[in-house]
Amino acid sequence: MKVMVRPGVIVTIGVVLPIAGLGLWSPSEDAPERVRVVLETEPVAGTAAAPATRRVIPTPNRVDTPVEAIAVVATQTMPIEETTTVISPSTTLPITIPASPRVAQPDAHAEPDVEIIEEVRWVTGMMPVLSPVDAATADAVRSAVHEAWATHVASLRAPEDATLEADASRRRSGYARYLIDSRVSEYRAMRLYATPAFGIPTTLTVAAVAALDSDRMIATYCVIDSEIIMERDGDPRGGDSFHNTVVAREQGRFGLLRSADGWLIDDIAVTDRQVLHPQAPSEVPPC
Repeated sequence: MKVMVRPGVIVTIGVVLPIAGLGLWSPSEDAPERVRVVLETEPVAGTAAAPATRRVIPTPNRVDTPVEAIAVVATQTMPIEETTTVISPSTTLPITIPASPRVAQPDAHAEPDVEIIEEVRWVTGMMPVLSPVDAATADAVRSAVHEAWATHVASLRAPEDATLEADASRRRSGYARYLIDSRVSEYRAMRLYATPAFGIPTTLTVAAVAALDSDRMIATYCVIDSEIIMERDGDPRGGDSFHNTVVAREQGRFGLLRSADGWLIDDIAVTDRQVLHPQAPSEVPPC
């Protein structure tokens, strides 16, 4: 399984590190066998082709897992231009998910094999004052975000489809790509797939676009993640079963890097997330 595409952190222990971002609702409360710890840094210069990273030397017999600080974006001079993408149920693809063995649990008495390498996170915490962007740049960034989100949803609706996974992965880099790749791998291993909920469409709204510098953009977003997560052959009486039916309303920001192929989502920070159990579409607060 491809876990990451550039330096990250892998800790082989039996605990859960919750990951939230881009409407990525964790489908299981089971503790994973491998946990990736990402250490936060201050924003530094870097591009998609040559990101800025630095190695961290771990203290012997000790693994620190810093808690990521999340704060709402400070008031900034950002043009507010809301656009929304609706994921239609008609995009559902046929599902045939092969079984995938899970990684064996490590020996309880063995010393954990720990490798710590820092990966740049640059949209977490308080952001500096951002600069307005021209209409053409804002449109290009919004288009990149909508395409990335649509391909992500498609890959979760058919996680066994390697072509859809590659299409979603290539529109991201860094930490954002790690999140997408690991979620698809988790769905495959647990025989899960997403399917659209009737009456409450999955939507992504881009509220504003602004520049951190010439090669880095910040896009604030709001997602209504209403995808129903199903388990293949999970019903003991036969057929698939419901695994998760909650609706999540999530707000946050994407960090995009300029690349030769356009804008790539490189980092994600969630500033607010509500988990809902609506009985009617009107019970879901709109973005």
